[in-house]
Order: sequence, then structure tokens, then C-alpha cells
Amino acid sequence: MERILRWYEQVRGIIEKRIAEFNAMRDASDERWFSEMAFCILVADGNAKTGLRAQRDLEASGMLYTGDYHGILRVIRPVRYNTVKARYILHDRKALTLNGRLILRSLLLNEWKLTDSSSKGVRDRIAKDHVHFLGLGMKEASHFLRNIGYGTNIAILDIHILTLMKEYNLLPERCLDANGIKRPSSLSVYHEAEEIFLSWADELGIPATHLDLTLWSLRTGEVIK
Repeated sequence: MERILRWYEQVRGIIEKRIAEFNAMRDASDERWFSEMAFCILVADGNAKTGLRAQRDLEASGMLYTGDYHGILRVIRPVRYNTVKARYILHDRKALTLNGRLILRSLLLNEWKLTDSSSKGVRDRIAKDHVHFLGLGMKEASHFLRNIGYGTNIAILDIHILTLMKEYNLLPERCLDANGIKRPSSLSVYHEAEEIFLSWADELGIPATHLDLTLWSLRTGEVIK
């Protein structure tokens, strides 16, 4: 635990700056929210830097908001599972567009009543809703909500976080198998591991959003998003 606390003190300033950027996204446009959602799809089971470049290239080229499947795919070619992710982004954009305008903010804030206290329930709903949100499982939905400023009470259980939880004997049995770590396969398993993570944050005295970035950067050497 001392290793984590020491590392946190080293990167705390960077993390606080990043969290401030996430919080500022609460008032951002539908387009910015959709871009962050696309980023979370792009980095799933892949490389964060490659996904970030693809997100920026999609925005710069205009393909994120107007491109067809082939245009999106051409831009995100370096991304892992690019054909599937291009399909997800195109589907979600169409599903979240009404009368030529994105309605992501309206759906989450007005219809689904997204707040800090409701973020877990909304996250679960995003992960289960394949009408509007293809490509967003529990981890990706958590990542998206954190990146738009609603991550206080949720955990992004990616492989880096799960690996460190295993190292500290914090993973529930249902996240372990003969080959090592087994990613949460259901909402109930994700919730179980998430509650352990949130309790761990309390024990360390580090806000959960800060602990996520602390552990991620401890494994990767960088604070990205």
C-alpha cells in the first residue's frame, strides 16, 4: 500500500488537473460528450494513445459526426478491432440523433436523470441498452461517465486495475480462474469488484476517481484519461 500512496503523491497534481478537465465536461456539448463516448469505445481492449489519436483524427476529419462506415473505418484503421468499433460508432451516432441533432445529453440528463448519486444506475442502464449504446459494457460505460464528470461513485475495472487488485488479494473469487484474472462477466460480478475497489479507496484515503488514475499510471507510467 505504501507504494501506491507514494506514487499518488508524485502524480497527484497531474491527476487533479485531469479530474478538473473531466468535471468541466459536465457542461460540454452533445458533440463533445459523443466524442468522449467514441474514445471509450476506441480504447476498449486496446491502446490508450492509439485510441486518443483516433478520436482526435475522427474529430479533425469530420468523420465522427458525418462519416459513413468506410470513412470512420479509414480514420480508425490503427485501432484494435477497428471494423467492429467503426460499426459501433456509426450505430450509436444514428441512434442518438433526432432531427439531425445529437440527443445524448437530453437522453442521459433529462430522460435517465443522470446525477452524481444516480451514476451507477445510469451506467448499468447504458451497459444493458443495445438500442442506443453498442460497444459500451460496464467498464466502457464507467469510463465514459467518468470522462464527462460523473465518475465519483463508480469504478473503471480495466485490466490494469484488476491486475493490481489481484496483486493485493482484493479480487473476488468470481474474477479469478485457473489462468489468472477473469474480467467481470455480469453486472453482479462487476458490482462486487467495484464495491471492493471503492472500499479500498476509502481505506487508502484517496478519492475513487484519483485512485483509478493512480493505479493506471502506476502500471503504465502515464496519466492519460
